[in-house]
Amino acid sequence: MNRFLRLLGYRDRKYRGTDFNIRIESISHEALSVTYETDEKTLYFSAGYIGRRSQPTGIGVDIPPEIEHAQAKAIAVRLIEAFNHMGYGYYISHKLDRGKRPRYEMLGKSEGLSWPESKR
Repeated sequence: MNRFLRLLGYRDRKYRGTDFNIRIESISHEALSVTYETDEKTLYFSAGYIGRRSQPTGIGVDIPPEIEHAQAKAIAVRLIEAFNHMGYGYYISHKLDRGKRPRYEMLGKSEGLSWPESKR
């Protein structure tokens, strides 16, 4: 991405790590999909903007309960690396169960962002 676009506030939507790739795709006005790729598998996570859509302060990512806790932590570390490199604020949570009122565990949060009330 060129410097002019960065000055206007545009950010990269792809990150290539040493053994993984991250891609952010817009689904609707507020919904995002975060694609996490390794040599073995591709995972898709639901995500959303934090703050106003016109000037988001970050991205919130939910890792589903089907993913084991240890693996969710490893994925969160890689997501944090990618979001920091791309210049996004973030919070990353692991959904512990399903239901009307699911429980979440926070795996990462950038400074300056508050943990959403709905996930406490």
